[in-house]
Amino acid sequence: MRSISHHSSAAYIASLCFSGFANRDHKHLSHAVDSYNSIVSPSEIVTVSSILASPKQQRALSQNIEDHQFSLLYEASTPADKARLLSTSAPHASSWLLVTPATGLDLHLDPNELQTAVKWWLGVDTARGTSCSLCPDTSLDRLGNHAATCKRGGDVVTRHNRLRDLVLEFCRRAHQVVRVEKGSGLTPDHSRTRPADILALDWDRGRHAAFDVTVTSPLSVSILPESSM
Repeated sequence: MRSISHHSSAAYIASLCFSGFANRDHKHLSHAVDSYNSIVSPSEIVTVSSILASPKQQRALSQNIEDHQFSLLYEASTPADKARLLSTSAPHASSWLLVTPATGLDLHLDPNELQTAVKWWLGVDTARGTSCSLCPDTSLDRLGNHAATCKRGGDVVTRHNRLRDLVLEFCRRAHQVVRVEKGSGLTPDHSRTRPADILALDWDRGRHAAFDVTVTSPLSVSILPESSM
Protein backbone atom coordinates (compact mmCIF):
# COMPACT_ATOMS: atom_id res chain seq x y z
CA MET A 1 0.00 0.00 0.00
CA ARG A 2 1.55 3.26 -1.13
CA SER A 3 1.05 6.68 0.44
CA ILE A 4 0.12 9.33 -2.12
CA SER A 5 1.83 12.02 -0.07
CA HIS A 6 5.07 10.01 0.10
CA HIS A 7 5.18 9.27 -3.63
CA SER A 8 3.85 12.56 -5.01
CA SER A 9 7.36 14.02 -5.39
CA ALA A 10 8.54 10.97 -7.36
CA ALA A 11 5.50 11.18 -9.65
CA TYR A 12 5.98 14.91 -10.25
CA ILE A 13 9.72 14.63 -10.93
CA ALA A 14 9.30 11.78 -13.41
CA SER A 15 6.34 13.36 -15.21
CA LEU A 16 7.94 16.76 -15.56
CA CYS A 17 11.33 15.48 -16.69
CA PHE A 18 9.89 13.23 -19.37
CA SER A 19 7.48 15.93 -20.57
CA GLY A 20 10.33 18.09 -21.84
CA PHE A 21 9.18 21.20 -19.94
CA ALA A 22 11.64 20.92 -17.06
CA ASN A 23 14.64 23.22 -16.67
CA ARG A 24 17.16 24.17 -13.98
CA ASP A 25 15.16 27.23 -12.94
CA HIS A 26 11.86 25.40 -12.52
CA LYS A 27 10.80 26.34 -8.97
CA HIS A 28 8.35 23.45 -8.46
CA LEU A 29 10.88 20.91 -9.70
CA SER A 30 13.39 22.16 -7.15
CA HIS A 31 10.80 21.82 -4.37
CA ALA A 32 9.90 18.30 -5.52
CA VAL A 33 13.57 17.27 -5.54
CA ASP A 34 14.01 18.60 -1.98
CA SER A 35 10.90 16.71 -0.86
CA TYR A 36 12.09 13.52 -2.54
CA ASN A 37 15.57 13.75 -1.02
CA SER A 38 14.08 14.03 2.47
CA ILE A 39 12.51 10.56 2.25
CA VAL A 40 15.22 8.50 0.55
CA SER A 41 18.57 7.20 1.74
CA PRO A 42 21.64 9.45 1.29
CA SER A 43 22.94 7.20 -1.48
CA GLU A 44 19.82 7.87 -3.60
CA ILE A 45 19.73 11.68 -3.29
CA VAL A 46 19.38 13.51 -6.62
CA THR A 47 19.88 17.07 -7.79
CA VAL A 48 17.95 19.08 -10.36
CA SER A 49 20.96 18.87 -12.67
CA SER A 50 21.37 15.11 -12.31
CA ILE A 51 17.67 14.37 -12.80
CA LEU A 52 17.56 16.55 -15.92
CA ALA A 53 20.69 14.93 -17.34
CA SER A 54 19.45 11.43 -16.62
CA PRO A 55 15.66 11.29 -16.04
CA LYS A 56 14.35 8.36 -14.01
CA GLN A 57 11.08 6.49 -14.29
CA GLN A 58 8.62 6.97 -11.44
CA ARG A 59 8.90 3.27 -10.67
CA ALA A 60 12.61 3.62 -9.92
CA LEU A 61 12.12 6.74 -7.81
CA SER A 62 9.26 5.17 -5.87
CA GLN A 63 11.29 2.04 -5.27
CA ASN A 64 14.00 4.16 -3.62
CA ILE A 65 11.37 5.69 -1.35
CA GLU A 66 9.94 2.29 -0.42
CA ASP A 67 13.38 0.81 0.23
CA HIS A 68 14.23 3.63 2.64
CA GLN A 69 10.86 3.43 4.40
CA PHE A 70 11.29 -0.32 4.76
CA SER A 71 14.79 0.17 6.20
CA LEU A 72 13.49 2.63 8.80
CA LEU A 73 10.60 0.34 9.73
CA TYR A 74 12.88 -2.68 9.97
CA GLU A 75 15.43 -0.96 12.22
CA ALA A 76 12.69 0.16 14.61
CA SER A 77 11.04 -3.28 14.83
CA THR A 78 11.30 -6.11 17.34
CA PRO A 79 13.04 -9.35 16.26
CA ALA A 80 9.65 -10.98 15.64
CA ASP A 81 8.46 -8.09 13.48
CA LYS A 82 11.79 -8.08 11.63
CA ALA A 83 11.29 -11.77 10.79
CA ARG A 84 7.75 -11.03 9.60
CA LEU A 85 8.86 -8.08 7.47
CA LEU A 86 11.65 -10.07 5.81
CA SER A 87 9.30 -12.99 5.14
CA THR A 88 6.45 -10.94 3.70
CA SER A 89 8.84 -8.94 1.47
CA ALA A 90 10.60 -12.00 0.04
CA PRO A 91 10.17 -12.79 -3.68
CA HIS A 92 6.74 -14.31 -4.43
CA ALA A 93 5.67 -14.02 -0.78
CA SER A 94 2.65 -11.96 -1.82
CA SER A 95 1.57 -14.28 -4.64
CA TRP A 96 -1.31 -15.63 -2.55
CA LEU A 97 -2.93 -12.18 -2.69
CA LEU A 98 -3.16 -12.40 -6.49
CA VAL A 99 -4.65 -15.90 -6.73
CA THR A 100 -8.19 -16.14 -8.08
CA PRO A 101 -10.35 -17.99 -5.53
CA ALA A 102 -11.78 -21.31 -6.76
CA THR A 103 -14.64 -22.38 -4.52
CA GLY A 104 -15.28 -25.54 -6.54
CA LEU A 105 -11.72 -26.74 -5.87
CA ASP A 106 -11.85 -25.65 -2.22
CA LEU A 107 -9.10 -23.16 -2.99
CA HIS A 108 -10.45 -20.10 -1.27
CA LEU A 109 -10.48 -18.32 2.08
CA ASP A 110 -13.67 -17.48 3.92
CA PRO A 111 -14.00 -13.88 5.22
CA ASN A 112 -12.69 -14.72 8.71
CA GLU A 113 -9.68 -16.58 7.30
CA LEU A 114 -8.86 -13.75 4.91
CA GLN A 115 -9.14 -11.10 7.63
CA THR A 116 -6.84 -13.10 9.92
CA ALA A 117 -4.30 -13.69 7.13
CA VAL A 118 -4.21 -10.00 6.21
CA LYS A 119 -3.86 -9.00 9.89
CA TRP A 120 -0.91 -11.37 10.23
CA TRP A 121 0.57 -9.99 7.01
CA LEU A 122 0.36 -6.43 8.34
CA GLY A 123 1.48 -7.27 11.86
CA VAL A 124 -1.87 -6.42 13.44
CA ASP A 125 -2.66 -8.07 16.79
CA THR A 126 -4.51 -11.31 16.05
CA ALA A 127 -4.60 -12.64 19.63
CA ARG A 128 -6.47 -9.94 21.56
CA GLY A 129 -5.19 -11.36 24.84
CA THR A 130 -6.74 -14.80 24.41
CA SER A 131 -5.31 -18.27 25.07
CA CYS A 132 -5.00 -21.24 22.73
CA SER A 133 -8.16 -23.34 22.93
CA LEU A 134 -6.05 -26.50 22.61
CA CYS A 135 -3.29 -25.34 24.99
CA PRO A 136 -5.14 -23.58 27.85
CA ASP A 137 -1.90 -22.61 29.58
CA THR A 138 -0.48 -20.95 26.47
CA SER A 139 -1.34 -17.33 25.68
CA LEU A 140 -1.58 -16.51 22.00
CA ASP A 141 1.17 -14.18 20.82
CA ARG A 142 0.35 -10.92 19.06
CA LEU A 143 1.71 -12.03 15.68
CA GLY A 144 -0.11 -15.36 15.69
CA ASN A 145 2.90 -17.67 15.58
CA HIS A 146 1.47 -20.14 18.06
CA ALA A 147 -1.84 -20.27 16.21
CA ALA A 148 0.00 -21.17 13.00
CA THR A 149 2.37 -23.72 14.52
CA CYS A 150 0.42 -25.34 17.39
CA LYS A 151 1.02 -29.09 17.17
CA ARG A 152 -2.29 -29.94 18.79
CA GLY A 153 -5.44 -30.31 16.72
CA GLY A 154 -3.82 -31.70 13.57
CA ASP A 155 -3.53 -28.50 11.50
CA VAL A 156 0.28 -28.74 11.25
CA VAL A 157 0.12 -32.35 10.03
CA THR A 158 -2.67 -31.54 7.57
CA ARG A 159 -0.70 -28.64 6.07
CA HIS A 160 2.42 -30.79 5.77
CA ASN A 161 0.53 -33.62 4.07
CA ARG A 162 -1.14 -31.29 1.57
CA LEU A 163 2.21 -29.88 0.52
CA ARG A 164 3.68 -33.39 0.30
CA ASP A 165 0.78 -34.52 -1.89
CA LEU A 166 1.24 -31.49 -4.15
CA VAL A 167 4.91 -32.35 -4.76
CA LEU A 168 3.86 -35.97 -5.25
CA GLU A 169 1.36 -34.95 -7.93
CA PHE A 170 4.01 -32.92 -9.79
CA CYS A 171 6.33 -35.92 -9.79
CA ARG A 172 3.62 -38.20 -11.15
CA ARG A 173 2.77 -35.74 -13.90
CA ALA A 174 6.42 -35.94 -14.92
CA HIS A 175 6.01 -39.76 -15.09
CA GLN A 176 8.31 -40.26 -12.11
CA VAL A 177 7.68 -43.42 -10.09
CA VAL A 178 7.21 -42.29 -6.51
CA ARG A 179 6.24 -43.82 -3.17
CA VAL A 180 4.89 -42.13 -0.03
CA GLU A 181 6.43 -42.68 3.41
CA LYS A 182 8.84 -45.30 2.07
CA GLY A 183 12.58 -45.79 1.98
CA SER A 184 13.66 -46.45 5.56
CA GLY A 185 16.89 -48.39 5.98
CA LEU A 186 18.43 -47.31 2.65
CA THR A 187 21.84 -46.38 4.06
CA PRO A 188 24.82 -48.53 2.93
CA ASP A 189 25.22 -50.00 6.39
CA HIS A 190 21.44 -50.59 6.62
CA SER A 191 21.22 -48.45 9.74
CA ARG A 192 17.76 -47.57 10.94
CA THR A 193 16.43 -44.42 9.21
CA ARG A 194 13.01 -42.87 9.09
CA PRO A 195 11.08 -43.12 5.81
CA ALA A 196 11.10 -40.31 3.30
CA ASP A 197 7.99 -38.23 2.73
CA ILE A 198 8.46 -38.97 -0.96
CA LEU A 199 10.73 -41.66 -2.38
CA ALA A 200 11.47 -41.23 -6.09
CA LEU A 201 12.64 -44.50 -7.68
CA ASP A 202 15.43 -44.45 -10.26
CA TRP A 203 15.79 -40.71 -9.88
CA ASP A 204 19.33 -40.48 -11.24
CA ARG A 205 21.20 -43.29 -13.00
CA GLY A 206 19.46 -46.00 -11.05
CA ARG A 207 19.72 -44.26 -7.70
CA HIS A 208 16.67 -43.40 -5.63
CA ALA A 209 16.04 -39.96 -4.16
CA ALA A 210 14.38 -39.26 -0.83
CA PHE A 211 12.53 -35.98 -0.26
CA ASP A 212 11.43 -34.56 3.06
CA VAL A 213 8.79 -31.82 3.22
CA THR A 214 9.28 -29.38 6.09
CA VAL A 215 7.03 -26.46 6.98
CA THR A 216 8.72 -23.82 9.13
CA SER A 217 7.63 -20.51 10.62
CA PRO A 218 9.99 -17.51 10.64
CA LEU A 219 8.56 -16.63 14.07
CA SER A 220 9.56 -19.90 15.72
CA VAL A 221 11.73 -19.23 18.75
CA SER A 222 14.35 -21.73 17.60
CA ILE A 223 15.09 -19.88 14.34
CA LEU A 224 14.06 -16.31 15.19
CA PRO A 225 17.66 -15.04 15.55
CA GLU A 226 18.40 -16.17 11.97
CA SER A 227 15.05 -15.28 10.38
CA SER A 228 15.16 -11.73 11.73
CA MET A 229 18.55 -10.93 10.16
